[in-house]
Amino acid sequence: MRTGPNPYFVPRGDYHWFDGDGMLHACRIKSGQVSYCNKFVDTFRLTQEKRAGAALFMKLGDMQGISGICLMFLSSLQRRLGFTNNQHGAGTANTALVYHARKLMSLHEGDLPYAMQVLCNGLIESLGRVEFDGKVDHPFTAHPKLDPATGELFFIGYKLDSGQARLWYSALNPQGELMFDQSVQLKHAVMHHDFAITQNHALIIDHCLEFCGKAMVKEGTLPFRTNHQRNARIGVLPKRPKDPSSKGANVRWFELDQPLVFFHSVNAWEEQDGDIIRLFLCFYKHMDLSGKESTHPPAEVGEVRLNLRTGTSELRVLAPGVYGDFPRVPQHLIGQPSRFAYISTTIWPSSKPVMDGLAKYDLTKTTGDSVIGRLSFGPNHTGGEAFFVPSHTDPAQCSGEDDGYLVTFVHDMSASTKGSALVVYDAKTMSSTPVAHVPLPQRVPNGFHAHHMNEAEFYEHLQYSRSAGSKFASPL
Repeated sequence: MRTGPNPYFVPRGDYHWFDGDGMLHACRIKSGQVSYCNKFVDTFRLTQEKRAGAALFMKLGDMQGISGICLMFLSSLQRRLGFTNNQHGAGTANTALVYHARKLMSLHEGDLPYAMQVLCNGLIESLGRVEFDGKVDHPFTAHPKLDPATGELFFIGYKLDSGQARLWYSALNPQGELMFDQSVQLKHAVMHHDFAITQNHALIIDHCLEFCGKAMVKEGTLPFRTNHQRNARIGVLPKRPKDPSSKGANVRWFELDQPLVFFHSVNAWEEQDGDIIRLFLCFYKHMDLSGKESTHPPAEVGEVRLNLRTGTSELRVLAPGVYGDFPRVPQHLIGQPSRFAYISTTIWPSSKPVMDGLAKYDLTKTTGDSVIGRLSFGPNHTGGEAFFVPSHTDPAQCSGEDDGYLVTFVHDMSASTKGSALVVYDAKTMSSTPVAHVPLPQRVPNGFHAHHMNEAEFYEHLQYSRSAGSKFASPL
C-alpha cells in the first residue's frame, strides 16, 4: 500500500505537492493473484469540499506573497461564517500509513489519523477520524514509531501558531490508548516531520527549516526558509517518562556543527552501555519548499553520533555523492541495532530530480562508502519508497536481516507507455531484474510513503473494523 497527494478538485490558486488529498493505492497478493484498488480518504476536509463541489480550504501552495496573506484572512472568515468547519481537523491524510492496535491508519502531520479498511476483494474504505476519546488535542505525526518489543506506538505532533512552535511527545499502549502526552519546549518554529526512538530514548530533530512569515511579504514565497544562521540540534529525552502524568518533557540538547535540514530518520539505537546513540537520517544542507528548480543537491544519508557521557556530537556522511531519501529498515528493528537500510536514490545534478532506483546501505560500516548495492528502476522509469517485506512473517525464520523483498510502485515515463506497475525486488541481491513485475490498470502518480500488512494483520484489521462501530468520527 502507498498513500500520496492527489487533488480531488482543480486547486484554486497555487498548488504544492504536499497539498493533494490523500489517496491510497493498494495491491493485495493472494494465491498468485494480484488485485489493485485506489481510493480517496474520506476526510472531513474532502467531504465538505465534495458537498460544495469545489476546493474550499487553504493550502500550503496558497501561502505565498500578499495574496497568501489575503487568503489566510479569507480562510479565517470562511470558518467564522460557517462555510468551512475545522472542528474535526482539516488534514488530508496524504502522507503515510501505520498499522497499530488492529487499525490501519492514514496519516498527515496537520491532523489526527484516519482509520482505513481494505476488504478481502481489495477494495478500500474510510472508517473515520481516530480521535482517541478526545485525549489528543494536537496533530499526530505522519511518522510514528512502533516499538517492536512492546507494541507501543510513540509519536510527536506540532503546531505553528503566529510563528511560534509547539511540540508534543506522546505514546499509545498496544491497545491504542494514550499512555502520556508531554510538551517539549522549543526555540525555533520548525517543521517537525519526523523523529526517532532507541531502546531507552526518543530523539527530537530540531533542524533549520523554519517558519518565516516575513518571506511571504518581502519575497513573495512560501513562509519556510532554511536558517543558515544557527546549527541543527538533536534533543534526547526519556522514551518513557518516569512520571507519565508530567506535562513537560525533560530534554537534553546536542548541537551539531552546521545548519542542516532533516525530513526522515533511518533508524537509531544505543551502544556502549547506553553512552553512545547512533542516529541515521537523511539530511539536506539547504531546503527550498517552493518546488522550483534548485541549485542545491538533494538529501544524503548521514550518521549522527551522540556521546551522552561527554555531551558531544559528530556527523558523518555515509556515501558522499549518493543522494536519496525515503529510507526504510525492517520494521522489527525500529529503535534496535540494524545493519541494512534501503534508500530511494535521486538523480543529481538534474533540473527536476526524480527517484531512479534504490540503494542498500550497510550501517555497520564506520569508514568508507556504506553503499553495498544499487538497483535501477530502468530507463525513463521513476519510483518511490520501497517497503521491506521479510521472506517470512517471523523474522527469526529468515536467513539474514536482508532476507526479503523491496516492494514499490514504478512508473514508466515513456511517451508511448506511461504505465505503472507493482514491482518486487530481491533485497539480498539488489538485482535490477525484479522478482515480480505486475502491470497495473492505470497510472499510479508519484506519492509519499508505503506500508505492508501481512496476512495475520490483514484479518485482524478486518475483524476490528467490523466490530468498531461508531468508534471513529465519520464525516459521511
